Amino acid sequence: MFTSNIVQKVKKDIEDWTINFVEASNVFYGGKFPVCPYARQARIKGETTYAIYSGGGVKKFIEESVQKLLQDKKHKQMLIVLPARTKWYFGQKKIIHNLNKKIIPQNYFALDGNAKGTKSNYTGIGNSGEYRIIGVNTLDEVLDAVEYLKKSGYYKDWSKEHYYDIVIRRQEMYEKYSNINVKGFYNNNNFPGKYSADAVKTYYNKNRYLSFIQKYIVGRFTVLDAGCGTGFTTNLFAYDNPGVKFTGVDFADSIDWAEKISNKLNLENVNFIKKDLNKFRSKQKYDVVICQGVLHHIPLYQKVLKHLQGMLNTGGIFIIGLYHPWGKMLQKLLPTQYQSDVLEEDQEKNPFELSFTKKQVVEMFKGYKLINSYPSFLMNWRNGGLTVYIFKKEKINV
Repeated sequence: MFTSNIVQKVKKDIEDWTINFVEASNVFYGGKFPVCPYARQARIKGETTYAIYSGGGVKKFIEESVQKLLQDKKHKQMLIVLPARTKWYFGQKKIIHNLNKKIIPQNYFALDGNAKGTKSNYTGIGNSGEYRIIGVNTLDEVLDAVEYLKKSGYYKDWSKEHYYDIVIRRQEMYEKYSNINVKGFYNNNNFPGKYSADAVKTYYNKNRYLSFIQKYIVGRFTVLDAGCGTGFTTNLFAYDNPGVKFTGVDFADSIDWAEKISNKLNLENVNFIKKDLNKFRSKQKYDVVICQGVLHHIPLYQKVLKHLQGMLNTGGIFIIGLYHPWGKMLQKLLPTQYQSDVLEEDQEKNPFELSFTKKQVVEMFKGYKLINSYPSFLMNWRNGGLTVYIFKKEKINV
């Protein structure tokens, strides 16, 4: 165990190192750029926190430190500081690799290395030299920053090895653990299931969700259905509302079925786009955006939501269906009989899933007015407390 005095010295070292090395213009970049502009912004905004090793199991310390960050709404960046001897710790690379498998879907990423130029205050054999550090950052903002820095020439003097360690490795890990499993799941589980053209024509007694949503489509001109799956609701609404233009977007093969049925129905007011919502952009503004039961399966949901909100006209309606944490809890505690195998797979075996309280949902829609919601999570616990919220976009920019 290291004394509190040593721990405080180490923390001071790392804070100074962050300012004087990480954030300062560096000779490595010809004196033009700091090592990490993101780190500087995070510290200035008070979004950086530190975890200083004081003794005990290294793996446990790393995992507990990261868990604290995940539960911390204030901080977006953590520097985990370890003694120099831990570079010889067997399996540390695997620890970081497994850690990323868990936290990338939660919008965080971990990189390990040395605090270059530091002189360790940790005592004991093997602890002289530079501190070992693990940097944990929010992922979406860093990925956006990388694209900007590429254009600025920030990386042009980097060695291939350094560029791979800092940029490529992070991108590869993101692509491996963020969306691929979800996409593969929906390719195999065509949600909400396949159906016939006749099923659309004869579906007069709509379920309660569709009846609720339908009221906010009537009288509008353009509707975006983000994450439409096999397109049953998109085609149904297009069939029932011939004067409204619909666009359905989904990344899975299920959208092929949506297009097939729309062609059989000769629907001229619907268009389907096979695209990942993480990458989908549209210059068109829509009167209604529907994102029903989708966002809680997207790791970088904040980024996707921001883009979707930007596609909505002022005064437009945003319809979003999200699980509620209490509803998901009741679903696990109480026996549930599902209406179809597809629904059961989606509810019980989805590789990534989040849930949100009403307060959290309202906070996600600043600049909007919540005008209705249906039903309560208690009434719909069998579907994980899925609640549909109706927001109207005010004149405030979001």
